[in-house]
Amino acid sequence: QTPPSDCSEIPPGSPSGIYIIQPAGLHRLVVYCEMNVTNGGWTVIQRNKKDTPITWAESWSTYKYGFGNVRSEYWLGTEYIYQIAKQKVYQVKFVIQDATNTTKFADYNLFSLEDESHGYRLRLGSYTGTAGDAMTSNNPNNMHDNMKFSTKDRDQDTYSKNCAYSYEGGWWYSACYSVRLNFKGGMTWGSLCTGNCKSSLILIKPDRQGKGTAHTPGVSPLPSCLPTTASSSVQPGLILAFTSPTTGCVNTSPTQLLVSSYAFGGFLNPAGLLAAPQQ
Repeated sequence: QTPPSDCSEIPPGSPSGIYIIQPAGLHRLVVYCEMNVTNGGWTVIQRNKKDTPITWAESWSTYKYGFGNVRSEYWLGTEYIYQIAKQKVYQVKFVIQDATNTTKFADYNLFSLEDESHGYRLRLGSYTGTAGDAMTSNNPNNMHDNMKFSTKDRDQDTYSKNCAYSYEGGWWYSACYSVRLNFKGGMTWGSLCTGNCKSSLILIKPDRQGKGTAHTPGVSPLPSCLPTTASSSVQPGLILAFTSPTTGCVNTSPTQLLVSSYAFGGFLNPAGLLAAPQQ
């Protein structure tokens, strides 16, 4: 059975959790599907919190293929985000917890990236929400929409120096930012919280006013279990898990989740995400 192409194809009413998806033309990926926020069906592409153990000052290749713990703080991978979002017309929801623990939202009715050869340039639609429109701006110095992605070792911003190096995290910088979510410490979202945001979540799914999506019956999240065998060695910073040959369930710890190639007949790419052989 072919896995869903993204979390929007998980049946309504399914629980939030870790699922296997397979975007068109790509190998299988392990993602977290958020099924409770605004009718569910959201693919989580970023999650962060102020006291994260993750160092977000990573290289271009690390951002490209993703890093972190899919159950807590992680970046899905810029290449995988691009591959998912090119399938249909997608929307994006930024979920920001401010300094007073109030959750605010920023929705853009279009979300897409250009490919790597064009720097994963970000394209956003119109804004609605409660967090404030911090991703688009009349000030070219802190615009994020229409910007290329930059990391500490690939400077594609409009600043004379490297914003990603200076501000310790990859992002769609101009010169430099009004949004800083990929950061170890207090985050920033416009004027809502400047250096003291407590958590962030970035969710994408197809815009149902554009192209509809089909539901895939019989898909359920990967259950948890105690480790019985590990088919791959554990490496710090990778997403890791143990799978049971009898139940196919996945074991996770607070800091580690690695998907075993045993259960899915795949292999682990450098980010620890499941990469099944091309059919």
